[in-house]
Amino acid sequence: MATGDYIGLVHSDDFLYSSHTISDIVKQLEATHADFLYGDGLFVNPENTDKVVRKWIGGTYRLWKVRHGWLPLHPTCYIKRSAIERKGLYNESYKIAADSDLLFRYLLGGELSVTYLHEYIVRMRMGGLSTDSARRKQMWKEDIRMYQSHGMNATITKIEKMLWKVPQFVKARFM
Repeated sequence: MATGDYIGLVHSDDFLYSSHTISDIVKQLEATHADFLYGDGLFVNPENTDKVVRKWIGGTYRLWKVRHGWLPLHPTCYIKRSAIERKGLYNESYKIAADSDLLFRYLLGGELSVTYLHEYIVRMRMGGLSTDSARRKQMWKEDIRMYQSHGMNATITKIEKMLWKVPQFVKARFM
């Protein structure tokens, strides 16, 4: 239903980091003409959004990183409508891993031009399906199924995905 040239994947209870976030995104897209933009994000306490739980610093996109479980934080992603039309929409058979599947599918092939905006784009509240500890088992199963569908060694890739997150918690706690 979105009508813009680019579509952002921001959740309904998340919010943009600053009043200039959209203008910064537009400047980056105008400068690069990229199909796909992502940036950094903060996971915050749902009741106190000033309390940072985890800092997601995306870093430069590299295809090898995607092949080893790395993905950008989906609420920081802005994707050209024409790329979405080519690559397809969410696979709704996934209840938790639909966003990971979409991003993995978009980035694994390497045919989209990707740009990284090295600044915070979003504050994402903890407590959604993908951050709910009670749903870890379901998330594990869906991630395994998703990685298998892309021909990956699913268990290894899932473990690698988890390892990418360790520095984020450390940075939020100590830096």
